[in-house]
Amino acid sequence: EKYNHQTIAIGIAGDYKVKSLEPDLKLFMDQGHKIGWTIRCNTLRSLMKIDLDKNAAIGAGIIKNDSITEYQRRIGAVLGEFPGKTVNKLMDELTSIPIALQDVVVAALAPSAEGKDIIFKKVRKGEILPRALAQARTEELILMNASAKQQKEFEELTADLGPISQEKQLAIEKRLGVFESLDRKKLSLDSGELVFEQNCATCHKLGGQLGIGPQLDGIGKTGARGLIEKILDPNRNISKAFRNYTIKMKDGSVKSGLFRRDEGASKVFADLGGKEFTVANKDIAEQKLSKYTLMPDSFESTISEKDFNLLVNYLLSL
Repeated sequence: EKYNHQTIAIGIAGDYKVKSLEPDLKLFMDQGHKIGWTIRCNTLRSLMKIDLDKNAAIGAGIIKNDSITEYQRRIGAVLGEFPGKTVNKLMDELTSIPIALQDVVVAALAPSAEGKDIIFKKVRKGEILPRALAQARTEELILMNASAKQQKEFEELTADLGPISQEKQLAIEKRLGVFESLDRKKLSLDSGELVFEQNCATCHKLGGQLGIGPQLDGIGKTGARGLIEKILDPNRNISKAFRNYTIKMKDGSVKSGLFRRDEGASKVFADLGGKEFTVANKDIAEQKLSKYTLMPDSFESTISEKDFNLLVNYLLSL
């Protein structure tokens, strides 16, 4: 009964923009996980009705800093109820967005023309993966009232998405189920770090260092599901910045690598081991962007289940 009364009171405060109750509503939000997700979401909604410009930042802060994905998703959905300049600005400021939250961020941005452009910019920068655009709900939101230019950009950004393998998905669900059944306190971080060094460190660096693959500081925010998807099906969600190029040479030979930079009349690529090689522009017959990343998709068989669990646990600690 108390919960129902609180919910009604919170709703009335927002609907009638009772500014004098704003401090009390903020106290509800400050209680963190001591109260339920639903009442906190209702509280944020009322705060945003009272003063959108000031209080929307509370929701953005939760998306950025909280550790419970489902709570972040619900808060993101509340922000999405208030599309426009304020929410667009806050979403634009998010740069490290876990895969599990990307569709929520896209949905919050998609209703406005400015928000659509922010989405496309984030995809080009690698902050949002193209597949987040192609989900049924987000695709519908993006294309609704989109300009011809925006429709074309959407098509270009999602053109190379391949189908999701059912076999890979079953493997992901199986590994996730096993990992979530474990007591993580019994998994050694040192052992997990060793698995990382043996299998991942050639391409992925920590401590702000640059490698051939994405930098992994803070990757733990991706969550267990997101990490297992990345490891077992690396081609599912690829930023164009980490797509592989196939380079056909005029002498008939074929090279493969990740584009790093232009150097005068040459291009510099990196191979699977991270070693750079240079190709003269005059010797290139064709350069084609591959649908696949350099990251192997064979870790399901090359890393034992025990080591796999140690690796995921270690990555969650980053």
